[in-house]
Amino acid sequence: MSIGLVEISGLPCSGKSYFCDSKDGFLNKKQSSIIKVIMFEVKYILLGLLFLKFSVLRTFLSLCFKEKVPLKYKIKILRNVIKKFGIHSQFRNVAVDGFIDEGISHIPFNFLNSNTSDVIDVIKPFLAQTNVKYIKAESDFQLKERLQQRGHDRLKFLSVSEFIALNRSVEVCVLSEYPNVCLTFEVVKNA
Repeated sequence: MSIGLVEISGLPCSGKSYFCDSKDGFLNKKQSSIIKVIMFEVKYILLGLLFLKFSVLRTFLSLCFKEKVPLKYKIKILRNVIKKFGIHSQFRNVAVDGFIDEGISHIPFNFLNSNTSDVIDVIKPFLAQTNVKYIKAESDFQLKERLQQRGHDRLKFLSVSEFIALNRSVEVCVLSEYPNVCLTFEVVKNA
C-alpha cells in the first residue's frame, strides 16, 4: 500500500525524528559529513528561493523580524523556512513514499512571536497538497526533560517553561486549523 509523501510535525522534542528514524523512506535525514551538510543546505536554500514568490519571501522576512531573538537567529529562521520550501519543491510532484521531518507544515513552530493563524494563512496553499502526521506530546514534563537533555537554540533566549508554553499555543492553532487545510492530517501519540 502506497503511503505517499508525509511530513512529520510536532513540538520540539516530541519524537518526530525518532518516528522518522524508525521508518523506511526518511527523505531528509541529517547528513553525517560536513560537506554533505553544506551541499544539502545550499541545494535546498537555492531551490526554495527559486520556488517561492517574492511576496511570500517578503512576508516571511517580516515575520522573522517579529521574533524576539538576535538578528543572527532571525536569519537562521528565514534560512530554515526557505530550505523547507526547497525540499517541498523537490518532492511535491514526485510519486514517492517517504517521510520528511519538519517540512513546511512545521513552519508555524519557527514563528513563536507571530500570530499563528497569519503564518498558516501564508502556507495554506502549500498545505493543501501536503499529507501531515502530527506527533502529539502529551506530557510537558517529558518535553521539559528532553529539552534539558538535548537543548534547543531558542533556550538561549527563553526558559524551558516559556518555550514549551509558546509552542503549546502554536500547537493549539495547528491542531485546530490543519485538519481543514492539509491534504490529510493525522495526530499520532508519541512513544
